[in-house]
Parts: sequence; C-alpha cells; structure tokens
Amino acid sequence: MASLILQSCGINLLDRFEQESLVADLEASLRHFEMARSLSGPRDQPQPFSMYKYAVALLLRFKQNGDAADLDRAIAPLEEVLKTQPESHPLRPLVIKTLAEAHCSRSESSTNISNLDAAIQYTQQVLNICPPGDPELGVSYTRLATTLMRRFRVTSSVPDLDDALRLYRNVLEIRAPGHLERWTTLADLSKALRLRYSLLEDREDLHHAVVCEREAWDLSLSNQSDQTSKSQNRVTDSRTITLTAQFLDHHSVLIEADRKNRIGQLKEMIQDKTGMSVREQGLFLQGRFPLDEWTIEQCIPITENIIYVVNITKPMHATPPENNVLLRTKLGSFSYSQGEKKVGEIADRPSRASQDEDVIPLVTPNVPRENAQSAFEMAIEMEEMGFPKEDIIHTVLEHIPLGGPRRPGSLYYPADTSRANFMRDGDYTELDASIAHYQEALELRPPSHPKRSFWLDNLANALLTRFHRAGDRMDLDSAIRHHQEALQLRPPEDPDRSSSLNNLAGAIRARFDQFRDRADLQAAIECFQEALELCPSGDLRRSAILDNLAAGMQTRFNLVGDRVSLDKATECYQEVLGLYPTSHPQRLRCLSSLANALLVRFQKAGNRADLDAAIRHHQEALQCRPPGHPSRSVSLNNLASAIQTRFDQVGDRADLHTIIEYFQEALELCPSGHPHRPISLNNLAKAMQTRSNQVGNLASLDTAIVCYQEALELSPPGHPRRSVSLNNLASAIKLRFDRVGDRIDLNTATKFYKEALELCPPGNPHRPARLNNLANALKTGFDLIGNLANLHTAITYYQEALELSPPGHFHRSTRLNNLATAMHARFGQGGDRADFDTAIEYYQEALKLYPPGHSERLGCLSNLANALSTRFDLDGDSASLDMAIRSHEDTLELRPPGHPDRPASLYNLGIALMIRRDQAGDAEDIERVVSLFEDACLHEHGSLELRCQTSLKWIALALQSKHPSALRAFTAALELLDTFVTMSSSLGLQHIQFVNSRIGISARTLASDAAAFALDEKQPQRAIELLEQGRGILLAQLVRHRTVLDDLRDASPALAAELMDLSSQLEHSVNQNRAPRMDQDTPESDVIGRHHKLSRQWTDAVSRIRLLSGFSTFLKPTPFDALSRAADKGPVILVNISKLRSDAIILRDGTEPEVVNLPDVGPIDILDICTCMAKALDQSDPRLRASGIDEVLRLLWELVVRFVVERLKELGLPGGSRIWWCPTSWLCLLPLHAAGIYRPKQPRLPDMFVSSYTPTLSALIRARSRPSSSVGRPSILAIGVPEPDGRDGADGILQFVGEELRRLLECVSDAELMKGQDATHDAVLEQLLTHSWVHLSCHGHQDIQQPFQSRFRLQDKPLHMQEIIRKNLPDADLAFLSACHTATGDRNTPDEGLHLAAAMQFAGFKGVVGTLWAMDDIDGPEVTETFYKYMYRNGGEAVNYEDGAKGVHEVSKALRKKKVPVDRWWKLPALEPPETGKKAALLDESSFATLFPKYREKYLREVWPIVTTTLEHHSIACMLDLINGSMSVRTTRKTYDPFIILKARDLIKLLARGVPVNQSIKILDDAISCDIIKIGNMVSSNDRFVKRRQRIVGPEGSTLKAIELLTSCYVLVQGNTVAVMGPYKSLGDVRRIVLDCMKNIHPIYRIKELMIRRELAKDPKLAGESWDRFLPKFKKRNLTTAEKSAKKRAVAAAAAGTGVDAEPGAVSEPSAQLKVQKKEKKPYTPFPPAPTPRKVDLQMETGEYWLKRDVRAARKEEEKFKKQVTITAQRKAEKERRFQAPEEAVEDKVEERLRKRKVAQAAVYLGQGDDEERPRKKKRKAA
Repeated sequence: MASLILQSCGINLLDRFEQESLVADLEASLRHFEMARSLSGPRDQPQPFSMYKYAVALLLRFKQNGDAADLDRAIAPLEEVLKTQPESHPLRPLVIKTLAEAHCSRSESSTNISNLDAAIQYTQQVLNICPPGDPELGVSYTRLATTLMRRFRVTSSVPDLDDALRLYRNVLEIRAPGHLERWTTLADLSKALRLRYSLLEDREDLHHAVVCEREAWDLSLSNQSDQTSKSQNRVTDSRTITLTAQFLDHHSVLIEADRKNRIGQLKEMIQDKTGMSVREQGLFLQGRFPLDEWTIEQCIPITENIIYVVNITKPMHATPPENNVLLRTKLGSFSYSQGEKKVGEIADRPSRASQDEDVIPLVTPNVPRENAQSAFEMAIEMEEMGFPKEDIIHTVLEHIPLGGPRRPGSLYYPADTSRANFMRDGDYTELDASIAHYQEALELRPPSHPKRSFWLDNLANALLTRFHRAGDRMDLDSAIRHHQEALQLRPPEDPDRSSSLNNLAGAIRARFDQFRDRADLQAAIECFQEALELCPSGDLRRSAILDNLAAGMQTRFNLVGDRVSLDKATECYQEVLGLYPTSHPQRLRCLSSLANALLVRFQKAGNRADLDAAIRHHQEALQCRPPGHPSRSVSLNNLASAIQTRFDQVGDRADLHTIIEYFQEALELCPSGHPHRPISLNNLAKAMQTRSNQVGNLASLDTAIVCYQEALELSPPGHPRRSVSLNNLASAIKLRFDRVGDRIDLNTATKFYKEALELCPPGNPHRPARLNNLANALKTGFDLIGNLANLHTAITYYQEALELSPPGHFHRSTRLNNLATAMHARFGQGGDRADFDTAIEYYQEALKLYPPGHSERLGCLSNLANALSTRFDLDGDSASLDMAIRSHEDTLELRPPGHPDRPASLYNLGIALMIRRDQAGDAEDIERVVSLFEDACLHEHGSLELRCQTSLKWIALALQSKHPSALRAFTAALELLDTFVTMSSSLGLQHIQFVNSRIGISARTLASDAAAFALDEKQPQRAIELLEQGRGILLAQLVRHRTVLDDLRDASPALAAELMDLSSQLEHSVNQNRAPRMDQDTPESDVIGRHHKLSRQWTDAVSRIRLLSGFSTFLKPTPFDALSRAADKGPVILVNISKLRSDAIILRDGTEPEVVNLPDVGPIDILDICTCMAKALDQSDPRLRASGIDEVLRLLWELVVRFVVERLKELGLPGGSRIWWCPTSWLCLLPLHAAGIYRPKQPRLPDMFVSSYTPTLSALIRARSRPSSSVGRPSILAIGVPEPDGRDGADGILQFVGEELRRLLECVSDAELMKGQDATHDAVLEQLLTHSWVHLSCHGHQDIQQPFQSRFRLQDKPLHMQEIIRKNLPDADLAFLSACHTATGDRNTPDEGLHLAAAMQFAGFKGVVGTLWAMDDIDGPEVTETFYKYMYRNGGEAVNYEDGAKGVHEVSKALRKKKVPVDRWWKLPALEPPETGKKAALLDESSFATLFPKYREKYLREVWPIVTTTLEHHSIACMLDLINGSMSVRTTRKTYDPFIILKARDLIKLLARGVPVNQSIKILDDAISCDIIKIGNMVSSNDRFVKRRQRIVGPEGSTLKAIELLTSCYVLVQGNTVAVMGPYKSLGDVRRIVLDCMKNIHPIYRIKELMIRRELAKDPKLAGESWDRFLPKFKKRNLTTAEKSAKKRAVAAAAAGTGVDAEPGAVSEPSAQLKVQKKEKKPYTPFPPAPTPRKVDLQMETGEYWLKRDVRAARKEEEKFKKQVTITAQRKAEKERRFQAPEEAVEDKVEERLRKRKVAQAAVYLGQGDDEERPRKKKRKAA
C-alpha cells in the first residue's frame, strides 16, 4: 500500500515539474519513485504506468544535468514495461516513443554501434505506430534520419545515408512551405546531400544541396524576425551558424580538396560557440579565416558568409552599422589590392576605397548615395537586399561607362562571381565570362599602370583553371606568359613579388606535370626558391611557399635520384611543420608529407634516425585522426608501412604484431567499394605474408593470398596498380609453393609474374623488381625439373634487374644475392669456373650491403657458405671450408627454433660438417651431423622438400657410418614423404610430385630399404610396418578420409561429425582433376588455399580426437598386430627387393613372420628381368618370343619363388592352398603367380598353389572387413562395349564381345545385360550401385603418364580411374575385368598400385579379376565361360566371390590344355596418342640440334620434305638451317611420346653423317637403335688409319656385308665415323669389331665368333649354359721392346747355365725371369766413403757464399716459390684424379651366376664321392 502511495506522489510531482519547471519537484519525484521500488515486494510490483513515469523523470533529469547514468537507468524500466505489456496495451506506444528518444540520446554521446542499432530499431517502431497526419511524425522521421547519419559516420554504410536522405525528404513533404521548422529540415537535407556528394561525386547532389541551403537561409531570416524568446534566439542562432558552416563546406568542395580538414575544424568551433551572440559568432567566423592566407577566389565566399551572418543579426540585435561597414570595407579593400591582405591593415584603412580612382559614388533607388563608397560595395548592398547576382552585375556595369577609368575596378565583381559560379556548377560559360571580364580589365590597364600586375595575376589564374579543366595548351602558355609579365612589373623590393614568383612557379609546375619536361621542373624550383628568399621568417606566406618547394624537390628526387633534392625537401617539410601550430588544419597533411620523405630517405641512406622520425610523425598524424575520422585508414596504412620498414631492418616480432593490427583496422574502415580498399588489402596481405615467413604459418599465407586475390579483382586490366597486385599475388603463391611444393602454385606464380612484367616496360620504376621476381620463379622451375632454358632466362633477367639497381640502390643487395645463386647453379650444370668466381664475388658484395639484422642477410650468408664449401671441393682450400662452417653456425644462431628457415641452416651446416668428416674422419662430427639432421627433420615449419632431402641424407650417413639412428631416420623420412606427397591439392598433382620431384625420385625405394634395414636388425614386425607405411601412399590418404567412426561417435558425436564433414570435403578436393598447366585462364590458388585450410582443420580435429581416452593411436600408421589379420585366410608373402638385401616375409595367422632370404636377386636383377620381358615381347618370331617369356618365368622361379615354395612346404602348407602375393618394386609388374620352368616334369607355381595379389596388407584387410551383400545368387551386371565411342576407335572393334556375353548368359541366365548403345558412362555408374557382381568387357587403357586417367572405354565417353575412386559401393563383391591392362601398375611408382583393378577394389569390390598386360579378344569367350562355370558349379547355390581366385586358376589350366599361345596373355601396351581434344602429357619442350658438312647441303635440301612429313606423324617439329649449317628437332604441344625426341635426334645425326634418308627414318622404329662410333683419333698415323678403316669394309665390301648379315645391322663407314643401325644388342657387337680393327685386330676374328654364336643359339639345350668353352680365345702375340729384351736375356741365361733350368718345351715368361734376377752388390773397397760436404762448402762451390744476404734471401724465396708452384700443381692434379670415375667391374649376368653356382654345386657333389670313382670319371672324361 505504501508503495502505491509513493508512486502516486511521484507522478503528481512529475506533472507539476512539467508545468512549472521546478527542479526540486523533479528530484522529489525521483526520490518517491525510488522509495516505492525499494518497498515493492514480489506481490507488490510497481505499476507499468508508474515505471513509465519513473523513466520519464530520469530522462528529464538527464536533459538537465547530462548524467549518462540517468539515461541508462531510464532505459531499463522502459524495456521491462515493453516486455510485460501486450501489443494492444494503450501505454505501449508511449513507452516505445520514450524508449526511442532515450536510445537516440544515448547514441548522441556514444559511437557504440549497438546503441545506434537500438535507437534506429525503436524509432522505426515509433514510425510504425504513428498514424498518418500525426504531428509527431516529422519529429520521428527527423530523429531516425539523424541517427542513421550518425551510424553512417561510424560504419560508412552508404545505404544508411540513402535512407537518411529519403527520411529528410519525407519530413520536407510534411513540413510544407510556411512551417516554422522547414528551414532546419532543409539545412539537414543539404548537409546529407553534400556528404553523399563527397563520396559519390554526383553533381546532382551538390546542386540540390545548394538549392536547399539558399531556401533555408531565406526561411531562417524570415523566421527570426518573429521569434522573441531568448532561448529560441539562441537555438536559431546556433542553426544559423551551422548553416553558414555548411556553405563554407560547399565552397571547400568546389575550391580545393585539402581545405576540407580546415573547414571541418571551423564548423566544430562554431558549433561549440552557440552560447555567444550571433554578432560575436559572425566576428568569430571572420577571425578564423585570416585573409592573408587565401587567394581572392577563396576569400570571396568566406566574406560573403560573414556578410550573411551580419545580415541575420541586424534585425535581432540592432548591430551598429559601423560593424557592417567594417566587414564590407574589408571585402572591398581586399578586392582593391591583392597585396593588402592583412585583416588589421584593411580594418585600419576604411577610407582607402574612397580615395582610389576606381571608387565612384553611385546612386540607386535602394542604396543611399552617402553609403555607396564603391561599385563593389554597391553590389554587396544589392545582394544583401535580395537582388539576383545577374541583376547586380548588370546594374554595376550599366553605371560604369565602357573605357572609363573606373570600369576596371568595377569589373572585378562580375569576373569573380562568374568564376565562383563555375567552381560551383562547372558551367564553362561562366569561366569564359570571367576570363573575358579579366581580359577587358587588363586591356584598360596599360603597361605603365601600377595595378596591371594585379589583373595579370587574376587573368593568369583564371586561364590556369580553364587549362586544368579543358587541357588546352594555349591557356597554359598564356597563363605562364601573364605571370611572367606580372613578375617583371614587380621589382625585387615589391612586397608582392614573392606571390608572383609562387604563382609563376605553380603554372610552370603544371606544365611539367602535363609534359614531363625536366627544364620546367627546374625553373619552377628556382622560382619557389627565389620566392622563399623574399619571405623571411615570420612571413605568413612562407609556409605555403615552403610546402610547394618541398613538393618540387621530392619530385626531382623521384626523377633523377638526387639525394640533395631529397634532403632539401625534408628540410622544407620540417620547417613548414614548425610554422604550423598543433591545431592548424594543414599540420596533418604536412606531417604525412614529412614522414613519407623521411621514409624515402631512410630507404636510400639507411639512417635509422630518419625511420624513427617518420614513425613518430605518422603516429602524431594518426592521433589527429581519431576513430570515426573519414581519413583514419590512410594514417593507419602509413604508420603500419613505416613500422614494417623498421621490422624489415630489426626483425622485432612485436612490430609485426602491431603492423597486422593497424592494417586490419584500416581494412575494416574501408568497406567494399571504398577507393582505398585495394591498398589496405595489399598492405594486410604483405604483413600476413611476412608473418608466415617468420613463423612458418601456412594459415597466414593463405589469408595473404585471399587478400591479394581480392585486391587483384579490384584492379582490372588497365588499372594503374594492376602490376603491383599481380606481383604481390604471385609472390605469395610462389612462397606457398616453396613451403608445400604444389606445382600449380609455381605455374600460376610464373604466369602472374610475366603479366606484371609486361605491364612495366623499360623505364618503369617497378621493372627491376618485376624482373627479379620472374627470375626467381624461373630459377625455381629449373631447380624443380632441371630445364636449363629457364636458368639462362633467369640469369638474363637477374642481370637486367642488377643493371637497373646501381650502387646505393635499396634492393641492390638482394639482386646481387639472387644473381649469384643463379650463377652458382649454372656452374653446377656447365662447370664454368668463371660463373663460380662471379657468384662468390656477388655474394660477398651483397653481404657487405646488408646491414646487421636485415631479414635477408642470413640467406645471403648461407648461400656464401655453400659456395665456399664448393670451392673447398674444387681447390681443397681448408680455410674456405672452415669459413663456410662458421658462416652456417652464425646463421643457425640467428634462426631460433620455430623459424621457417631453420631447417635449411641445419641442413647446410650438416652438409659442411660431413665434408669435413670425410677429410678428417672425426667421430664427433658424425654425432653432430646426425643431431643436426634429426632436428631439421623434426622441425614443424619450413620447406617440406628440404626436410625430406635432409632425412635422406640422414639415412645415407647413418648407413655409411653404421650409426644407431638409422631406423629413426627411416621412420622420419617415411612420415615426411607421406606429408610431402599428399600436400598437393589433387591426386594427379600428387602423382606428378611423386614421379618428377627430386624427393619422389630419390625415395622410390625408401620403404623397401627401410624394411631391409629392419630385417638386418632382426625386427621383422617393424619391417612389415615400415613397408605398409611407405607403400600405397596416394590411396592411403583417401582411406583415411573414409575411416569408419562408429567407436568415435559413441565417445564424441560432435568430433565424429566434424571429422566426417572435413573428410568428405577433403576427399572431394583431392579427387578433382587438376594438372599444372601454364595456360590456365583462372588461377587455382584459391582452390589450393581452401585445400590447405581443410587439411589443417582435419589435422587439428585428428589431434583433438587422439586426446580422447582410447583413441591415442587414431589414424596413426597401422601396427603389426592389426596388419597380421591379413593372413587370417591364408599366408601372405611380402617380397621385398632392396639394394641392402632381398627377402620374402611369410605372414601367417597367429605366428611370427617367417623371413626367407633371397640371396641372388637385387633391384638390378629385377630390372633386367623386366627388360628381358620387354625384349622378348618385341620379337617378331613367335618361337623367340615364347622362349623369352619362358626364360622370364624361369628366372622368377629360380631367383624368388623357389625359395618361398620350399619354406611353405617346410611349414606344412598343403598343396592347392591359396596364397596372397604382396610384391614390391618392379616385381609388381611381373607375373609371380605364373613363375616356373615350363618343361616336362619341372616345377611350376600354378601346379602347387592358387595365387592372388594385394597391393598392400591394409587393402586386403579393408576388403575383407566389408560384409558380403549377396545372399544366395548374386546380382550380376554384364557390360559389353565392342565399338567404343560409336566408331572404330584407335583400339579397334572387339569382335568377340557378343560371343563372350552370350556364353556368360548361358552360365548365368539372370544376369542383367548392358551392351552397345546402352553401356553409356552415366548408365554404367548408376547400375554399379545396384549390383554386387560386375562383368566388364571392353577396351582398357593404362595411362603411363597420368595413372589416375586410366580408363575403360565405354560407348559415349571413357570411365576414368579417378571417377571409380570417387564412388563408394558398399554392396559390391566381385568385379571381372575382361579388358586390357586392368592390373598393370604404374612403371614410375609401382609400389603405389595405381591401376584399374586397385581402383575397383578401393571403390568397394572385395575381389577383382584383372589382367597384368593385354589379352586377345579371341580368348575372351573361353575365359568367361570357364570362369563362370566354375563359380556356378553348384547350380547357383552358395556362390561365393572368394572362389574367384580358384576360378582364374581353372581358366589358366584350361588355356594350357588347349595350348593357347602364352604370348597372347603377355603383350606390353603400345604407346597411344592422346584422345581427341586432350592435351599431351609433356610438361616442357625438348630440342636437339646438330651440324652437317657443306657437301651434304644439296642432298638434305632435296630430302628434307620427306623428313618433315615423317616427323609430323610423331608430332615432332624440325628445321633445316642452311645459313648456320645445322638441323634441329623439337617437341610440340601434340607430342605424346617422350622417347620420340631422342629418336628424332638420332635421325638428324645419321643424316649428317651420310646415311640415306630412306635408311635413316627407320630409326624412328622402337626396335631399331643407332650408334655413332668415332674412330678419327684412335690412330696417329694417317696411312695406318686409312688401311685399318679399309679392313672394316673389306675387299669389295665383303667384310662389311658379313658384319651386317651376322648382326642384322646397317653399317656405314665414312670419314672419321662409323654409323650403325640395328637391334640394340647387336650394336655392341659392331662397336667391338670396329674398335678392335682400329687397334690392329682383324675383323675376321670377331666375325668367326659371331658365326659360332649363331649356330649355338639354334640348340635349345644350350640356352641356359655358358658358351665360353665353344668360343675361340685370341691372345695378342705382339711384345713390347722391354718384353723382347727380357726374353732375350732369359734365353741367354738359360744357355749359359746361370738362369733357371728350362725344361724341354717349357716357355719362360719374361716377367718371371725379371723377378728372379737380383740386384748386383757393389764391389768391396777398403777405402772409406767420401765425407759429406758441409753447407758452407756447398755454398762456396756454387758461389752462393760470396753473395749478399738480401740476394741470397731473394734466391731462396724464388726457389721456394717454384717448389710451391710445383707442389700445388701436383696436388691439383691429384684432386682432379679423385673426381675421375673409377672403372666399375661389370657384374656377371644372371645366367653366368647361375652357371657358376651349378658348377660349384657339382664340385661339392664330386668332392663327396668315393676315391675309386674319381679316377674313373676322369678317365671317362679324358676318353
């Protein structure tokens, strides 16, 4: 009850306050309300009306004292009432209106965006509830528009500004003419229109703003006469002052841009003086604009507004008339003489105008004669009275006669008014009228008139204005001419001479800006300097002249790089800054100019004080632009750029953090559409790129690329900053390539660099940087693929960039370092020592130019150290090696842990220490190198390629030195290899990375070597884990993305959902078909950046999952316990072939792995077997082809399979059991399942076990883990495509597909058939989802270059392997692929298992039947019928896909029974041209050239069309250069065979050496090879040379014909060469015959040997035996002279009886005789030996004793020097000898080793026999 009484008292007190305005009543009311709230209980809550009144009371007190706390307290009860009352409550509209008013009040004192949003929201609600015609509607519209304007100033959102304009127009419609507040709405509308004009520069907005202002002024003048209240006067006065300030803003837009800040400050000052009288405000306004700082055209509008203020004050305050006269006199006196500008001087001479001849008394009807002191004052009076300006001009000129002495003075007002109209409206007729008036006045002023210079300056300024707008050169020349005449009329003592000099300099500077004549710039600077000398300290004009002079000096520096000009500009800016006080509006611009000049000077001179000063000035400029200032973003960008320069020098990461914050704030202040947004984007991107360089954060780099891309989109072709945007984006993408290695990034960066360079022609200041960056990209391309053309082009660009960076240039050090790096690389290719010496010289020069702490100094130091290490290798200079090690150590210290370049320093230091260890053998160096390499590999940031390379070096060192860290090295290398390969954004790119990169090539056998080492360490389980980890990397990543997450969903559903989503996106990204091309229209960098972002998110999610209990090993390499499950259904044999050792590991269920050593096989042996297979299939004779294939199968049995079968039998595995092969290396390409000796009663694997294959153990486990979907009879889809693409394709028509499908239907009647036109691409993919078995009979193609583009050729378009991988077929069981090459692995990466059968298995099929090589169409029906008869042997009941292996086994037995030729299953695919519309796979162009003799020119010209036509079939271009005498061939974009260019090279070589064209073109056949044997230098005597060369030909060519018949080669002997064409194996025979003949061994001996070999080859029993016992052995009978002499002495000794007894028939070897002979002893003599002479005696004998000391010393030094030279030469020769390749012993072939092993076994067997049998065997052998 008490609460209600208190509320009622509070309401009554509030009502009385509203009537009587007693503050005591308001305070009492609030006390009652607060007491009532404190007494209210849960059941006695305050009434909504009382809460509303309480809020109203708080708002009223806020209006009284401005306490923001009252405002906040008022809003809370209002919002509470609004929440509790229904929509229909009558109190609700009042609450909304009050709440809107409260939020609007709070938004006025705060820039918080939430307050503004709330104010706008509630005000809009007020408008919604206001009925039409409500008197408060205009107030609500105005309040909402004002709040929108306020939010626009915070967010710069143009829609807010447009909404505010619409609302102001609505208010204007409500407040019709005659409304008291209409003029205030007009003023607000004009203000908003001008604001939009400043953003969009729409002149319609400016025109409407001027109209509104004029109408507002007229209405405010009429309204003020009716107001009597003092408070109302004050309010109206304040609006008038604001209106005047708006007018000034309008003129600031029209006159010059840099007055905006000055006028804005003035407006704020005026608004702060609203407590002054209007007269005082007018005088204040006048005082803020001293006339001496402005030209006439600038001061006239200001003075006009002063007059308007005084006009407004006259009716209200009875301003004394002398004040108006004073103001008008100031304006009139100012118009009289430009030299008398000071306000004080004008005020002190009010009667000056009456004394001048131009001032005439005029009498008008409205202006009294005694008050009209001049024509100009009359015009002002008429304007004050409301006359239009046109009438005023007409009246003034009407009263002044033409040619009269007073007319020039009266012409000023019309001239200046017309010019002001032009500046406002842009009407050129007004400007022409102004110039006409000035010219008329000038004509009335003769050359001797004292005021002629005044009119010359005005006319020149008007002409200059017209030149700036229209660009007429005549106007500019006239302006300069008039300024020069005015200057001549003003002698040095004239006070206005400095102004004339300044005006003349400005005009000349304008001509320089237009035509870039340096003489104009120099003349302008000289005028500015002279003007400055005439303005001593204290002169108010000095600041403007200094500013102009500084700008001119800085322009001259930009042109010629004159440091003196830059220093002078800086001094001028500093002096100008001292002349401007803190509050001066021009100080801000001066601060920025001075800071920029200091920053440029620092970049040129490197003075740290300049940099610090520039940062301080930019900081002060930023403080002058607080939040909300429209130009704050400019100051933020400038300051951040200066700090970034300091960071580049010092490297303080705190600076980097500050830079990013400033750039981010600047970007937020530049929304979309802002003109400064591209600059802000570039700046932020550069800072993010720098942070990425410092900490190795790829996220920052991706952010930088996104910003650069947006900046490039905002810089379309033709934009002046497009070159900068292209260069920046290319640099960021290039950096990402350096980190990740995605070749799309490199190609994209190179493309952008080239486009940026094209936009910078010679003379462009940015051209050196563009050249340097493009050269960097080309150099990287050389490092990647070794293209020397890229390296040479890069060096050319580097040299041009260096020439454009003279000594003293800021970036010269960087360009020296880059050029040195390229020269060093070229030395590594060509070995030119001059390149190497130049590189070291450039490195040293660059290092001197880098200041300490520079971010690029460390890279240069590291490069120099690498060069010094190279010099040690060349010269053996240990000092160079020590210096290199010290440099690497210094670099490492300056790159702390976490630095992205630290791995490079660790690697370089490790390599240098390895070199020293090789020299000294220090064990401590080994330990240190291992530690360095391990740290580099485990470093989280830095180049992945470098870390992989480091791991390989670590492995090599550990194996060489038998260091215990070898296994750790292998583990680290496998992990890095997986990351390195899978970082590319698509499977195709990942494969290219694996095949073409140096790391991929070096690491192809990494997994096999790791497993071999683990087996050496007796760790077979670890060996299996390493094999699994390092093989199948490309498909393993997709497996990770399809991981089943059932357990994870139970533990953390959110993490499981997140990982599933990320895995799905990553799989989609990786499966995109992208390849690195240079001609892409759109860059892939945004796709790559998204891929990297997804990869980081996926890795982060996996890391968080591993923190969960029980998930610590989630998605880590599979341990052995899990891998052992692969042997659940039978043993799995992993065959590991390595250069360390070769083994077969038998994995069985529940037992330890069995290791079977393979002692006689290695990688070279397997490669030889693959080569033998290819040669066998290349034979045209079926018997030779079958023999070759049998030999391959025999070798596989004897070298590999035999040992495995023996161990399996020992383990008790029953015959006919199923085994799984998991081969490695090139064994994946060979048929292990068919190994055996295919002769009667010989072992063969197919007769013992049923074989299957699996690419990896994980693939086998994954296939078995899927439950079988078919219960009973499976649903079979049979697909047959006899004629792909609806025509006879390159593969031909499959004629037996119909028969094959018919036989399949006979076996499986319910199979669904898709044949011919039905077997389209989309239909097949759709049907695969609904069938568990699929039979595919069509053409198959294995793409050698891009395995993921391998395909089945369907009816309309191919079904690619990558499309199959994308599918997820959970119900699939068995796929029978009756097509060629479906299980052929990639020859470059055989361990990856990239073939169509593996793709089907990955998609979901648990079993796949495929072909290793091609199969004949005729065998398809037989194979299909046999296979499905076995699978459905039980009548279709209990059909199991697991019987597929046995079904294939039955197929092979059936084919053998029918004696199907084995070669029909063993054909290598021919290289096919790419499909129509698809580009070839070659990434770069290759070319070869050769010279030909002059006499061959005629013949080559005749046959060249034949050569051209022949090479066109192979897409090879050729050219015959008759000027230089050369032939050249090169690949084209259509070339698909990478080997054909080598064949084309051989073709032109043969043509140059006289081989006829019909014979030469045969070299293009793959079966034909050639050899050019050079014999010219083998014999010194010309006669002997001719005789021995003739022996090769023989009488009438008989010997040559015999050689050709026996070797199947074509041989041409001509000049100094012998050209040979034929099978590769026969080329060696011909070469041996030719070389032996030139060594004086007759060809008949080798011919005889070849004949014997040919006969032996016909006997199949001797195919596997050595033929040495049948071949003749020819020994050289010629003895040297020493051997002849020794032989003679031996015979003489034997005859004399003093030598060794010679048995009859025995031949004494000369060497043995020489060894027997002993050195004869000296004869005995009793005399002692002669004494050793003394040193003095020797000196006396030589005469040295009597020489002077200095002469003797000189002679010793000379002898010492000669000795040193000799020793140095010997050492150098010894060093060079070390680099000569040693002669490698030729390993025995496989057959020879087998023969030796058989001989040894036979010897052992004979050694174990009885003694009685041995002689009998010997006798039998002798018999």
